[in-house]
Amino acid sequence: MTDNVKDFPQAALAPWGIEAKDADTFVLDQISFDKSRVQPDTADRRRTTEPSHHSAGCLG
Repeated sequence: MTDNVKDFPQAALAPWGIEAKDADTFVLDQISFDKSRVQPDTADRRRTTEPSHHSAGCLG
């Protein structure tokens, strides 16, 4: 995940089997993989004062 996807051309990443994604695309992909795992975490975060970066590990 990066904010400068343009600096990571797909041709250079393909041999490694990875792709560069911006943050929005990454989160949308996570939701589409398993909505049930992401939604409870976001609902819990609204009830806490914990910074959102603590929840990133819950995405799997």
